Amino acid sequence: MNQLTQDSSMKPRSIVTPRRSIISLVAMSALLLGSFGTGAQAATPKTITITAAANGSVITVNPGTHINVSLANSNWTFSTQGSRAVVKLLTWTTVKGASSGATQACVPGRSCTSSLAHYFALEPGLMRLIASLTSCPTGSTCSASQSHWTVVIRVR
Repeated sequence: MNQLTQDSSMKPRSIVTPRRSIISLVAMSALLLGSFGTGAQAATPKTITITAAANGSVITVNPGTHINVSLANSNWTFSTQGSRAVVKLLTWTTVKGASSGATQACVPGRSCTSSLAHYFALEPGLMRLIASLTSCPTGSTCSASQSHWTVVIRVR
C-alpha cells in the first residue's frame, strides 16, 4: 500500500512497499518470459507427410506448415487446383529406394523409386493437391484410380 510522507521540502511523495515491488517484478518477468516462449513456438514450422493412403481425404493444416507428399513410383507429376494460391509447390524430386509407407520392399524387377513433393501452406483457404501417374511400372497395368491421386488441403 502506498503511504504519503512529507520530506523537508513539504512535497508529498509516494513510498512503495517492498512487497508491491516484488509482485510488480514477478508480473513483468512472467510477461517477458511468456512473450519469448510464444515467439519460439510460432517460429518452429510443423511438417506433415502424406502418402498414397490419404488419397481422397481432406487434411487440415495451419499457415506455415510444410507438407511432404510421398508416392511410390517415379512417374508421378504434381499440380494444384484452386481459385487462389493457398498452398505452394516448392520442390518435386524422385528418390531411389522404397517410399515412406511402402507395403513392399525393393526387390529386383520391381520399381524401387518414389516421387516426393514438398509444399508450403501460405494462407487460409482450400486447395487440391493432385498427382497423376504418367506411366505404370514396367510389366503392370494401372486402373484410373491407381493413376490419379488427390487430397484437399484446408489451411486454417
